[in-house]
Amino acid sequence: MRALRNWVRVFFGFSRTETNGFLILLPLTTMVLFSAPLYEALYPAPPPVADQHRLDSLLKTLVWETPDTTQPRMIAFDPNQVSDSLLVRMGLSPRMAERWINFRNKGAQFRTWQDVSKLYGIDSSWVHRAIPFMRFPVPKSYQFTRKKKEQSPVDINLADTTQLDAVYGIGAALARRITNYRSRLGGFVRMEQLYEVYGLDSVVVKTLMKKFFVSSDFSPVKISWQQATAEELSKHPYIRRKEAQAIAAWCMQHKGKLSVADLTQIHGISAEWIQRIQPYLQQDP
Repeated sequence: MRALRNWVRVFFGFSRTETNGFLILLPLTTMVLFSAPLYEALYPAPPPVADQHRLDSLLKTLVWETPDTTQPRMIAFDPNQVSDSLLVRMGLSPRMAERWINFRNKGAQFRTWQDVSKLYGIDSSWVHRAIPFMRFPVPKSYQFTRKKKEQSPVDINLADTTQLDAVYGIGAALARRITNYRSRLGGFVRMEQLYEVYGLDSVVVKTLMKKFFVSSDFSPVKISWQQATAEELSKHPYIRRKEAQAIAAWCMQHKGKLSVADLTQIHGISAEWIQRIQPYLQQDP
């Protein structure tokens, strides 16, 4: 053994440790390489014919399930239209089929499978097998046409928040916003003024125009603009603070009988603005 170790060290140039490892791995590798041929030699495989015989004997021991052909074949049927012959073919006795037809001839009608199960003497197991195949008539739906009550148009200046809230697209908050803006204006003189309400959609405004109106004899709350202060004037949504100060100062300078048309003499006041605010300005006598 020592001679073999020395030969391996000299031949391969191994160290002492490497030589010991090589001598251990060499027999192990040899055993692995020759284990498979050795096993086949010691335990030869059985011939294919023997395997076939063993397979055949195994198949003979298996029990094959065959479909049960004794159960009558079910088909879809209407219990209120089915004939007695079809009921017999589906497994009912002739006597039970006759009872079924007599039950119908008396004016009775099957509406659910529970009605079928109430037939005297019927087999409950047959009913449960037939349930998926039963087709009952759809009951007639009686539609009661209710005449839609048309709501009479409401005066927009008399409408409260409840009436406004009933309009689709207007909630409680928008209803309050409309009435608050109406109060600040002194009343709506045109339905188009609803477009000025903040947050009110144009589609909703068109709906409001169909359900509400401005009375032809409505007179808004008017401002005594010749005696009002700038602070009082600026409370109106149409009069900005700059315009209010200009009007108050001009009225103080021009005492006497003034008309709304005279406001055009004020710098920055246009004829279009006067036309817009005129319904809310009082003409003092």
